[in-house]
Amino acid sequence: MHEPARRGSAYHEGVTDRLRRLLALLTLLAGVTASAQATTAVKLYLTAMGNGPGKQIGCGDRLVSLSRTLPFTRTPLRAALTALLESRPSSPKVYNVFERSSLRVERIDLRGGNAVVRLSGQLVLGGVCDYPRVTGQLQATARQFPSVRAACFFVDGVPLEQLLDESGRRLPVDVCTSRVRR
Repeated sequence: MHEPARRGSAYHEGVTDRLRRLLALLTLLAGVTASAQATTAVKLYLTAMGNGPGKQIGCGDRLVSLSRTLPFTRTPLRAALTALLESRPSSPKVYNVFERSSLRVERIDLRGGNAVVRLSGQLVLGGVCDYPRVTGQLQATARQFPSVRAACFFVDGVPLEQLLDESGRRLPVDVCTSRVRR
């Protein structure tokens, strides 16, 4: 005849161990499901050409925001800038100046409301009207966050303002970039 399992027996310890593992797996799966459902809402600022609503940025263009829902992240500034650099708008009324570029966010340092954003890759521009589009889209996307009062951008270590200056002269370093070691 079969004896009932006693507390402390190998059988009881095996069942208890299996139940603990099952509970741990269920807890893990519940956490994964909850985090998979969590999202971050951001705005991507793109260029609309011609008259209409939005902040004027030059060459008759204006900035317009498009709301995006991204997977939850503890670094929404990085996520928003990455989404901006990768965005390919489907509307012919909206233009992303970065469509032909291959830029990516390497690092962001945020101190005292100043965001220093280091990008890498190739910035491809279509002409002088793209200059205000580049700065406008990047600045507006970065400054949507309350923790960002000012933003400075570098592409492969070169200040963005210098890349956009066709005169070939070195531009003065502003307050934000002067705090950055090169």
